[in-house]
Order: sequence, then structure tokens, then C-alpha cells
Amino acid sequence: MGLKLENQVRDSEKDSKKWKSIFGVIFLGALGSGFWEYFLKDFCLKVLDLTVTAASYFFSGFADSLYGNIGNGVGGFLPIFTPVMIMIMMIVFPWVFTIKLYSVTKQMNVRTKKLDNDKILKKIRFYKIVTPLLSLLITLMYGHMLFESVYQYKTVHYIERTLEIIRPSVTPQDFLLLRSEYRQINSLEKFEAFYFKVSSVAKENSIELPKFSPLLIKSKA
Repeated sequence: MGLKLENQVRDSEKDSKKWKSIFGVIFLGALGSGFWEYFLKDFCLKVLDLTVTAASYFFSGFADSLYGNIGNGVGGFLPIFTPVMIMIMMIVFPWVFTIKLYSVTKQMNVRTKKLDNDKILKKIRFYKIVTPLLSLLITLMYGHMLFESVYQYKTVHYIERTLEIIRPSVTPQDFLLLRSEYRQINSLEKFEAFYFKVSSVAKENSIELPKFSPLLIKSKA
């Protein structure tokens, strides 16, 4: 009888801990979401905007690369899901390898110092310098590709949705012209002209468009 009661108490404690963990995760998630929405979101978007502006200043083709494939359209997130996952793996793997390398070379360092082998020590130092540099290079390369793919997907999604929203307010001919202009977008300049045109149509017809802040484009006064 005593053993049965003890087991019940243990089960009750396990259930209590489980529910505490669940509520803890929910609470932290809600807290994190609120913190992001009210404090971090605007700051991160500002940092992103400044970073992209700086990149476009130093690299002349960067701005057009963000809008180069907009006219191709996107059939949904699935076509870019696999490339995105591959790019994330290509970014993460080198750093995992670097951390592992540092862990292994640290142990080797201790053993090699005991053996007083300068040749092996030099090789270890070489790999410890080169590997992080290669990881950084790969991160910058695939990070740019990842950012570009996701941003283009979001931009195309915004355009498609916007065109459907303003469609009842324009003539069939004007709608076809807008879609034609959309399909011709392959640079920042063409996207900017299209963006202000659809924004103007929406304003004239008192239509509220989805919130979207295109990069490298300043609002007209």
C-alpha cells in the first residue's frame, strides 16, 4: 500500500514538472514574441536596412541583384525550400566543423607540447587560422544567396497580392500593363517605378495595401 502511494506521488510530481515545463515554454515564447515585436523588430530592421545600404554603396551590382529575378515570379515557397535548406546547411556546417576542429586541436596541442614537436604545432596553428576564414567566406557567400532568395520570394508575394487587391479598381488593359511591367522587373530602378505606380493607384482609390518595406527605396515626399 505504501509503495503504491509512493508511486502515485512520483507520477504526480512528474506530471507537475511536465506541465510546468510546457507552461514555461509557452510563457518564454510569449515573452520573446512580445520583446521582439516591441523592442527588437524595429532595431533589427534598421540594422538590416543600413547593412544593405552599405553593401549597395561598396558593391555596385548588389542593389540590382536583389531585384534581378523578381520578374520571374515564384510559384510558392516549395520551389525555394530545398535551395534555402541547402544554403542554411552550407552556412552552419563550416562553423560546426571549425568548433570541432578547435576542440580536437586543443587536445592535440597539449599532447604535442609534451612531445615538443614544432612541425605539428605549426600545422595546428595554420588550420586554426585558415578554417575560420574559410567558414566566414562561405557564410558571406551563401548568406547573401539565402537572404536574396528569401527577400525575392517575399517581394514577389507582395506584388502578386497587391495586383489582385487593386485589380477591381483598374481597367483590364491597365491590369495587363501592370502585370507586363511586373514581369519586366530585373533591376532596382524598374522595381522602384512599379512600386510607386501601384502605390499611387492604391492611394487614388483609397485602397489599403499589405505592409511592405522594400529595401533601398525611399518613400516619395
